[in-house]
Amino acid sequence: MQVDLGSPESVADPAGYFERVRRAGGDVQWSDVHRGWLLLSHAEVESAFKDEAYISAERTSTFGRLGETRTPGFGQVMDLLAGWMNFRDAPMHTRLREPVRTAFTPRAVAAMEGEVRSIVDTVIDEFAQEDSADLNARFARVVPALVIAAVLGIDPAERHRLLDWSDDIGQLVFSLSPGALDEGPIIRATGEFSTFFSDLIERELAGPDSGTILSRIARFEGSPLTKLELVGACT
Repeated sequence: MQVDLGSPESVADPAGYFERVRRAGGDVQWSDVHRGWLLLSHAEVESAFKDEAYISAERTSTFGRLGETRTPGFGQVMDLLAGWMNFRDAPMHTRLREPVRTAFTPRAVAAMEGEVRSIVDTVIDEFAQEDSADLNARFARVVPALVIAAVLGIDPAERHRLLDWSDDIGQLVFSLSPGALDEGPIIRATGEFSTFFSDLIERELAGPDSGTILSRIARFEGSPLTKLELVGACT
């Protein structure tokens, strides 16, 4: 049985599909469709993530190969992903993570509770009186983006932009077939995202400490991040 994570059967009934696939071929299988090995159990995935040599060798190779086949403008997308700690290993991962880790103190997180509650209440109020609502589209997809935007100190009137950029950049990051994607929306979103957060970081550094998570990250003194790395942290 050839494993295809994007097949209609997999999308319609993931649990049943993977049960049949694992019964037929085990927890680790090669897929010609995805041109790679697929890990189909929690134990195998956990083991792979703990294998630093494997992750280091494979984590960014797909994006690297993709960049070689794209237009020069796609290089900005690669630069942004390179500054994202998810795609880097120690010691670079540690350096990128440390300012973020130290910014999320218990006191800083507790101080955000009121605003987070307000965001959640506002989103629910927008559909609470309707007969029915798609909770994924109207709640689960919206709330994280708005909360992250608030954490980073984005003005409420502009927070919806983060959701749009997330959708476009996420097409690449989470795609099963990144080579088939239209690069136009991804390049546009990356450019707008990078410009917006570069300007926001400049304002944070030029003025008094605003107390936002972004301000704490930008002012980290241990091993200061470059401007591109700060934008990557916002990603």
